[in-house]
Amino acid sequence: MFEMVVGTIRHMPGPFSDKVNLVAERTQGVVLFELRVDGDRHLQRIAALAYPTGGLGLMALDKLGQAVICHFAGHAFDDFTQPLVRWSLLTMAEQASGDCLGATLLLVEALRCEGHFLCQPC
Repeated sequence: MFEMVVGTIRHMPGPFSDKVNLVAERTQGVVLFELRVDGDRHLQRIAALAYPTGGLGLMALDKLGQAVICHFAGHAFDDFTQPLVRWSLLTMAEQASGDCLGATLLLVEALRCEGHFLCQPC
C-alpha cells in the first residue's frame, strides 16, 4: 500500500514535505522525521513514516527534486532511524546546537548497502 501511494504522488507538484504528509494521511502513517541529506550526491531529503503494524516507510527526494524514491522497511533499519527520530523531537534550539547529518548519512548508506535508494523511483 505504502509503495503504491508513493507511486501515485511522486510526480505531483509541490514540496517534498507535502508529499510525505499526503502519503502519511492516505496510508494512516505517522511522520517520524523529514530531513535534509546534505553532502549526498544523489539525494536531498529523506523521511520516515511509522505504521500501527510496526512497519516503517522510508521516502527520499532525488537531488534534482524530480523523483521520490521509497522503501517499506519493517524494523530492519530501526537502529539507524531511532537517532533521527530522537533528534526530530528536540526543540528548535536543541536541534540548532546539535547535528543529525552523520546519522542521516549512515541511514542512507545502510539503505544502499541493502540495495535500496539507488535513485530509482518506486
